[in-house]
Amino acid sequence: REGESVRVKLFDTPSVSNEAEFSATVSEDMLVKTQGFVLVFSLRNLASFKAIPVLLGIVQKASNNAKFPVMVVGTHS
Repeated sequence: REGESVRVKLFDTPSVSNEAEFSATVSEDMLVKTQGFVLVFSLRNLASFKAIPVLLGIVQKASNNAKFPVMVVGTHS
């Protein structure tokens, strides 16, 4: 909404493709109060795209399957 403040925290999880790698990078405590996610993958790396459903499952589990917005973004870098 116009004039409303928003706080954003970004967690970089480079080359994460499974729950063990994700858990080593981001703790579930960090995700408990999260209200949305931006999942970014490389257009030049098929493995990073295939990891999106895995990451989505992890964040859903960590948030107790709460409803939240998710944006999936492809990048060339």
